[in-house]
Amino acid sequence: MRRLFKRKAPRWRVRTEELPWFDRPDAEQWLQARRREGSLAPADLELLADWLADGYCILRRAVPHETIDAMLADLEAVWTAERPIGGLHIHDLRPTEGEVSALSHEELLALPLDERLRLRAASPWRILGFHYHSAAARALFEHAALRRCVSVILGRPAEPVYSINFMYGSRQRLHQDTAVFQVHPPNFLVGVWIACEDIAPESGPLLYYPGSHRVPLWGAFDNYPETSLKTCDAAARAAYEAHLERARSAFPERVFLGRKGDALFWHGMLIHGGAAVEKPGLTRKSFVLHYIPPGLNRAHEIVGRMNW
Repeated sequence: MRRLFKRKAPRWRVRTEELPWFDRPDAEQWLQARRREGSLAPADLELLADWLADGYCILRRAVPHETIDAMLADLEAVWTAERPIGGLHIHDLRPTEGEVSALSHEELLALPLDERLRLRAASPWRILGFHYHSAAARALFEHAALRRCVSVILGRPAEPVYSINFMYGSRQRLHQDTAVFQVHPPNFLVGVWIACEDIAPESGPLLYYPGSHRVPLWGAFDNYPETSLKTCDAAARAAYEAHLERARSAFPERVFLGRKGDALFWHGMLIHGGAAVEKPGLTRKSFVLHYIPPGLNRAHEIVGRMNW
């Protein structure tokens, strides 16, 4: 295989005992020991069994509707605000056919109101880090029940590090979050997808492949976290996506038709993406979080050039 990464970097190594419990050879025995000793509640054991077998678990009615509604109101206010919010950007706007751009909130508010509302309706827009600008989003970002569930899954405390608000189906290509983040030891990473409305099958719901978390990291990422989707070139990205297309065929395909307030938690290696949007204009309101234990996000130590 030709060289896909341009700069030399220190070798990253990991011992088996440093991996999360669910990625070790004795994971089933670990879970059975927790069952025998009674250290976890039956509901937690059920979630962990699902996690170990399928690479995801679902917590129904995880967050209150009132907090979701307050966050959605704050999102709506972004488009009609009188004053710009510093540091806020709106991504994936479609000013013209085929054009994709991101605007600062100041740039957005400089447009006539009717143009803003047209962009809101015509674009699959998303906002990163809305918890910095909305108290309601911050309440979901810091929600105790979500954090507790992630900490139970990982077997150690974890904290949220990123958030994304989606209004419509993302149409994201299949990917694994581990390949996007720089976490070491690997897989101490949990994604959480919160349904902010009842999700319709035609809206482009979250698409995932139970059991695919067992697929090894792509061979070209042989010095992870230095080598990843964030440091590879376009050809390597295309080869990675082809690898996932082959790998996913061994697993069943599922979509998450969550009810408002439901949350799906997934392993960093679970293959997932956005299903096709069958009914354009139909919303798929969601709030996505990622959790990493303190000290394990190693992005600041990567020496290769980031491609985004």
